[in-house]
Amino acid sequence: MIQRSQQWLGVHEADRLKNRVPVWSANVGVPVEHYDSQALATFEEVLGVAWLWVKDDQVPKMFQQALSSYGVTQPRLADEVTDFHAVPEIAAAVQSFVMSREAVPGIYVYFDVGGGTMDGVAFNYLSFSGERRINFYSGKVEPLGVSAIGAALAQGAPGEIDAVKLEKLLKDCSPSTLAEFVLKIRRLVGYVIMTARQKDGRNWQEDAFQSADYERMFIGKLTASRMRPLIVFMGGGGSKSEWYKSSIESTYKAFQHHNAGVPPYKLVEVPRPKDFIVPKGGADEFIRFAISYGLSFPFGEGPDIGLPSQFGEAEKPRQWTPPGAVDYADSKDAYC
Repeated sequence: MIQRSQQWLGVHEADRLKNRVPVWSANVGVPVEHYDSQALATFEEVLGVAWLWVKDDQVPKMFQQALSSYGVTQPRLADEVTDFHAVPEIAAAVQSFVMSREAVPGIYVYFDVGGGTMDGVAFNYLSFSGERRINFYSGKVEPLGVSAIGAALAQGAPGEIDAVKLEKLLKDCSPSTLAEFVLKIRRLVGYVIMTARQKDGRNWQEDAFQSADYERMFIGKLTASRMRPLIVFMGGGGSKSEWYKSSIESTYKAFQHHNAGVPPYKLVEVPRPKDFIVPKGGADEFIRFAISYGLSFPFGEGPDIGLPSQFGEAEKPRQWTPPGAVDYADSKDAYC
């Protein structure tokens, strides 16, 4: 991919490269769950080795060739520092959103439905005097992408599986198999949202749009229709699938998230930036290119990032007790 990208630019951006020696850099997207773990070192090592193969113009053609070459190239990484970086994929995917004027600070969820995996995160977007920050509260990635589920249903049948073909396979599968896949998606959704809910500590349902008239007329709990919805971004090639959308949306009722202090979900697409140019031959769908667009920014130019491991469960608010009440658990007298 590195080699082909450089060759493509050499042909299609020849005027920019005329009489110049290009200085290349690269970013690789990593799921937030893996970015916040020891697995990050593996991603960085693999990218580094591939980078040196391209630099030396010695990209292996066969698998065994790659194995032997990897062992020789890997020790060089410590001495040959180059400009390549690992970036949380969802941080790249929401780059267009956080840089737009429509971006309002608050809690957001993002599910990227790819070919092999479904990656989900919940984050708190902050903005202080123009300084933007994304605090990832939770992240989870599972092999629940379009091709992964489609391959399991097709049982080895040849042919590429896209969102349209997956929908057909799902209609023909048994109810028990369908329910099993839906449950797996709901568990991923539930983990991402409830982990973030426990870490954030605020009452998401009360953070709502209310008019003064509404506040005077109604006292008590907010109805679902009056709550500020939880924005859930959808991205990736599989995000157009109605089955994925309904599986995610149904989690709210199936897992009783209303009783857990979570407002209703509102599924939306990441806004398309004005400077995005659709690649030649590509469909006019920004959701398929959102991560690539974010990765095209030089490392360090995006918002600051906070990772899930940096945030513990929020302290629960103290319960009200009437003045003068005695806590007998703190009494010096013991009952025998």
